[in-house]
Amino acid sequence: MGLSIKRKISTLTHSDNDILSVDIPREHMFSTIWIRIAGTLSVTADATARENHILNLIKNIQIKAEGAIVPKSIGGVNAFLIAKYENRVEPSLSAPSGYTAAGSPYTFSASVPISFILPPDYGRNDRYATLFDSDPLKTLQLLITTGDVDDIISAGTATVAATYAIHTKEITGIQNRLTDLNQESEQAKSFSAASSNLEHDMPLGNLYRRFAIRVLNNGTQSDTLLNSIKLKANGTNILADITWDELLDLNKQEYHIETMTTGFAILDLDDRKLFAEMVPSQNLSSLKLVYDVDAPTSSTGLIEVVPSEVVLNPASQKQPA
Repeated sequence: MGLSIKRKISTLTHSDNDILSVDIPREHMFSTIWIRIAGTLSVTADATARENHILNLIKNIQIKAEGAIVPKSIGGVNAFLIAKYENRVEPSLSAPSGYTAAGSPYTFSASVPISFILPPDYGRNDRYATLFDSDPLKTLQLLITTGDVDDIISAGTATVAATYAIHTKEITGIQNRLTDLNQESEQAKSFSAASSNLEHDMPLGNLYRRFAIRVLNNGTQSDTLLNSIKLKANGTNILADITWDELLDLNKQEYHIETMTTGFAILDLDDRKLFAEMVPSQNLSSLKLVYDVDAPTSSTGLIEVVPSEVVLNPASQKQPA
């Protein structure tokens, strides 16, 4: 038995290009930590909103335990898009877009979830196998790296005022639960020229469940810059080989997304959602994503990748006889 708790932890006030932090109570098992950004954009000269507008204010969200362990490190845009796909509904978003005329302040708000549990397709038991147990920890913090108004608009003049409300979904009262960890750490690979063999090394040691991938051409999300992706183990073993267009086709059906997000897709490895097809990397010599890319405009191409790694609790693993 367990008791579900939903509560607000804190509200942080926006500060340009800063790192905001708050201590998180260490009492229960966390399902999700939500960040709700809300505020106003005051326009003094007609402005044009950038792609993803206010989500760009959240450069990075980091959960840090014991001062050094980082189970989550992810940008606001990718966290929002992952939630949209894996939960099959877009989180709340109300923001100025397109051409923003000078005048009264424009209000905005958005919810960005950081989820420890797995997507609903895993079913109740497996989904909650990765609840984050905070009770044994000595310290637990949430850190938000912020941007500024230039991350919201690409032209014109404006000022921004915002707050970040931190609220949680927790479960208490579960005894002797040996949970695994759903770890996410955003990585990026930049490039300036076309390549058929652009290698992106992944850390070794855990089980890989999926890779969320966002492609940017000179700062704008693109479906035409990345041609194909391979997942290669030990230099020669090809575990996936798919074109970007094919991956978009699969995502449309798998995630029931009627309107796809340009420049974003998920390479899912655990098709049956049974922990059965995840890629074990502990005994590999290398694990790489290999990209076939075209030349970006203005020599600025970027591929952001958010792996979902399942870190098994060693206490729950069977020991050899």
